[in-house]
Amino acid sequence: MPTVPSDPATLLRRALASGRVHSGYLLSGDADVAREAAERFARALVCTAPDPETRPCGACASCARA
Repeated sequence: MPTVPSDPATLLRRALASGRVHSGYLLSGDADVAREAAERFARALVCTAPDPETRPCGACASCARA
């Protein structure tokens, strides 16, 4: 059984890199921090940058729309 990282950013980064994104994530903490994490994750999901480590790139059309 794989270990689950305690850092949510690491968990989300690994999900994007592996291409195995779940249908829902529960984010807790300050409202601003959780909202920013959710927005960044959503942008990373639709980003068209070829390298998962650079997502969201902020330069492609998908990032601009999100």
